[in-house]
Amino acid sequence: MEINIIKSVQSIANSFLDVFFWIVTKMGEEVFFLLVFAGIYLLFSKNFAYKYTIYYLISVGLNGVIKLMVRRPRPYVVSNEVLNRLPASEFSFPSGHTQGFFVQATTGMQEIGKSKTKKSVKTTILCALIFLGVMLMLSRLYWGQHYLSDTITGALIGISIPFIIDYVIFLCPKKIKEKITIDLICKCLVIACFAGFVACLVGELALGIASRKIYTFLAVYTSVSAGYLFDKKYIHYDEKSSLKSFFIKAVITYVVLVGLYFLCDLIFVIDGYVYYLVYLFLGLVMSIGLPYLFKFLFNKEESVKTDIQDNKGNKDNENTVAEEGQISQTATDKEEKVDGSSDN
Repeated sequence: MEINIIKSVQSIANSFLDVFFWIVTKMGEEVFFLLVFAGIYLLFSKNFAYKYTIYYLISVGLNGVIKLMVRRPRPYVVSNEVLNRLPASEFSFPSGHTQGFFVQATTGMQEIGKSKTKKSVKTTILCALIFLGVMLMLSRLYWGQHYLSDTITGALIGISIPFIIDYVIFLCPKKIKEKITIDLICKCLVIACFAGFVACLVGELALGIASRKIYTFLAVYTSVSAGYLFDKKYIHYDEKSSLKSFFIKAVITYVVLVGLYFLCDLIFVIDGYVYYLVYLFLGLVMSIGLPYLFKFLFNKEESVKTDIQDNKGNKDNENTVAEEGQISQTATDKEEKVDGSSDN
């Protein structure tokens, strides 16, 4: 039955849907996650960026474990009637693209729900995410990579992960919560990810086994965690800025990161441990280079704004003091009049 569903979806294939579903399916890949993470880290909140990445990392690990346990072959392997329209590896159940998208969408909506954003805007964002999620699920069938049950399960797991983690954290004793800081997490990630890189490098050189995805995540978590600690001690970058500065920073962020990636792609053959080196470099640019650049470019603007606010506050205080003085003088005059009347 599920094979027939895939065949029905693939029967509507055309050049427009090829482009549309190619773009949509990319939203479930690690490159999309890394671009969104860069935006959150540099433009919104470094603390939320780490929550976002940890939830996504847990989702990736869980997805890999379930796939190895279930070992369900992909549809095009089972049936010659299903076209394999995009390259894929490993197993089918559950859909990693779908799970990855929904864990990001759910984590983001949790944060948006806590904000002071208008209810109508929140509803619009939620509807847009649901639409994109459904389209991504269809795209996995369109490309012949997954069964419908793969995508539904992936969506349910992705939605559940943030709520389950939050509930587990809620149940933890207060003392444990206080000890688990972002600084501690970053230090542990640097050590663990570097050790993971050494293990993967040994495996590649000795056995010829190399995983692009593992190298990518090890590099990103190593560089960003080290960059966060470096920034906190030496740079002190503040991600909050004016609307104008926000858009300028966004353009610079994505032009620099995407441009450097394609430059590395032209210079190097990105394969094996080279993935680690390239993404380590990009991660350091994002977490150290760009914060330093933004602080250099925009700190004057923010300083001027701060001075204006301080001056305004001082003027308000002076006005308040003057008003209080006038009120006090008026009260004294009234008392004197009352005393004069009493004497008469």
